[in-house]
Amino acid sequence: RNSTIAPAGGLYCDAGAYQGLDAGGPTPPGSTIDRVQIGGLPNSTLRVGHTLTLGATVFMRDGSRATSEAVRWASSNPDVVHVDQYGNIVLLALGESYVTVTTQRNSSTGSPATHSILVKVTEGQMYTNIAKMIWTMIAGFNSDLSSSGVQAYLVDSDPVTVTASSFSGAFSGRYGVTPEQITEVSEKNGLVFRKSTDYRQANARGTIAALKPSVGLEMSTLKEPGALLAMKYVYNIDWSDVSAILGKDVTQVSQSDVEALFGALSLAFTDENGANVAVVDKDGSNGVSIADALSSGALLVGGVNTDEFPSNQSLAMHLYVLLGDAKPAGGASVNLIDGKIVVADNEANGRIDGEMWLLKDASASGGENGGSGDGGGGGGGCSAVGFAPLLLAIAALTVASRRKK
Repeated sequence: RNSTIAPAGGLYCDAGAYQGLDAGGPTPPGSTIDRVQIGGLPNSTLRVGHTLTLGATVFMRDGSRATSEAVRWASSNPDVVHVDQYGNIVLLALGESYVTVTTQRNSSTGSPATHSILVKVTEGQMYTNIAKMIWTMIAGFNSDLSSSGVQAYLVDSDPVTVTASSFSGAFSGRYGVTPEQITEVSEKNGLVFRKSTDYRQANARGTIAALKPSVGLEMSTLKEPGALLAMKYVYNIDWSDVSAILGKDVTQVSQSDVEALFGALSLAFTDENGANVAVVDKDGSNGVSIADALSSGALLVGGVNTDEFPSNQSLAMHLYVLLGDAKPAGGASVNLIDGKIVVADNEANGRIDGEMWLLKDASASGGENGGSGDGGGGGGGCSAVGFAPLLLAIAALTVASRRKK
């Protein structure tokens, strides 16, 4: 695996001056690079808080397109646009930044091939007021996770979704409280992100393990129970791992391939009480079925049910959920309501707390545990409360982690 260029010290809670990260797979033997091109930037207005996935297509001199060529991503102004090693970007503030992709190998010119695009963030958030320090903290947390192929973002989502009678009625029936989407996040919420690779689950074979580090989140909602936080989790799975699980060499997948993939994979949530619940699995016996997650758009997979983001260097999956400060009224804590996956933290107490996991049945072939690379380790994270003194933030995370276990 290529090394990740990141600030020393692991935790990265400052956007820094210039940021570049590597991505890609093994070098194809006997091939000559002609050029590289960035794709995936929409023509629509770009707002603060938007998250996008760019793709890098490497063209060879013989006219073919490389499927596993290593590239490096960089942002000239990471205070405005943050980019990770897979081309995932988050727009942090109004302004402009050049996003550049560069091949690791030299091209036919004798130098690496490179391509840059200008990203202009021209408007603020539409629905959710998220303080800039929160975006900076999230960018730092995602930088720490970047080499592991997992990211997490707050989503600027229209709150009308949850106040609609069909959603509100179904939610109230399942959880016994009225839903209200969180539309403002600041230091007052005490937002903390954390990560872990230590997934604990009793099962018949004892083979379920974390494929990627978890994304844990804790915050006070400053609202009554029923508060919902719109979240997006981004997962990039190397094609070699996907191929090993499917038992065939692939650099793109169909919906049937993704459904087969979820014979070994699942998305799960550890709630505030430490209980593990399925979010998306193969048949929906414990959570939402992979077929329903795809058809509803709650789970977007590059090249399968969306063309919004390429899957050139890896299989890209975007999971959209509403994390809720709620406890089920006798039913499941995970529900698909009006096409939205609702994940309750199993306590209606004015705070949201839990961890999202991408899991793999270790009895299936392929894949590495999320503990490898810079994103691994048993824990860590960033806090929006006094995150300048990192030792205090780490101490807060440690206490939170011990309380959960």
